[in-house]
Order: sequence, then structure tokens, then C-alpha cells
Amino acid sequence: MKRKILLFLILGGGLVWANAQITTTGQIASNKKIGGDSRLENTINSTLIANNEVYFRFSSIDQSTYLNQLNDGEAGSHFLGETLAKKTYLFKKRYTHKEPIAPGSSATKLIYRKYDIYFSVKKIEKYLKAELKKGKISTADAAQKYNKVLDVALNVLDEDTEKFQRRILLANGNPSDLLKIFVYEVKLEN
Repeated sequence: MKRKILLFLILGGGLVWANAQITTTGQIASNKKIGGDSRLENTINSTLIANNEVYFRFSSIDQSTYLNQLNDGEAGSHFLGETLAKKTYLFKKRYTHKEPIAPGSSATKLIYRKYDIYFSVKKIEKYLKAELKKGKISTADAAQKYNKVLDVALNVLDEDTEKFQRRILLANGNPSDLLKIFVYEVKLEN
């Protein structure tokens, strides 16, 4: 009797598990993105990046008033200079905030606004630092590119960025591709 119950539970559990793998659209879920051949997505991604065309336009706000309000010691230092240290500080301050884990607890968790954009900028910063260390890019060129990345990130915070974030996800976390997206595919307009 115990064997029959165990067999029934195993078979019944397998059916429930199989049903849980089917999405609301009726497709079987997998680790791949729904609706796409990964080779096709890579082809589309490389084609978009190779064209270096502007696909996204966002309004631009001058950040200098915010930067001038920061003290030199408040922003810390950055490997690309004082101005970028201030912009990086402003970027972190605007994209993150602390929230208490439980009422009355002193422990907090960090909440990110526009998660994909935040971590793309962090990945680009790490990539530029590594390229600079290897000597593959000059300090001036790295500073200019990272300045554009930060300008884009600071200006799109309150914009509708759903399509932009989807484009970032297509880069599959490749920092070189992410850099090209931020530098070449986005135009900030006054």
C-alpha cells in the first residue's frame, strides 16, 4: 500500500511539475528567452551595434547645478577625475535608496531604480577601468565615453525607458556592447 501511495505521489507530482513549466501563452518554458532563437537574437544584436545609429532620444537636463552643490570630499575620488567622481556619486545617489528590512530594525536593504540601467553603467565602468589598465584606451577617451554614459543614465531616470531597457537586455551583459549602446545609440536633446 505504501508503495502505491509513493508511486501515486511521484507520478502526480511529475504532472504538476510539467504543468508548471507551461507558460500562460502555452509555450513550454525553458532557460532560453520565449519566442526567439538565440542565434537570431545575436544576429540582430550585432547588426544593431554595428550600425551605430541613434535609436533612442531623451530630453537632456544640465546636471552642472547638482554637481556644483557637491563638496569635493563628499563625492570621493574616481580613476577618471573629479568631475566624473561627482557624476558617479550623483548617479549612485539617484539610482539607489535604503529601505528598512523590518519596522524597528536597524538593518536596511538597498533598492535600485531602473535596475538594468544601473548595473549596465556599473559594468561599463568596470570595463573601462580594465581597458585603461591594459592600455587599450586612453584616459581622455575613457573619460569622454564614461561621461556620456553617466549623462544618459542621469537623464533617463524619470523617462519612459522600457524599449531602452529591452535593448540593454539584448546585449546579454557584454560591457563592450553596452558601452556602444549608451554612447552611439542614445541621443540627448535639449
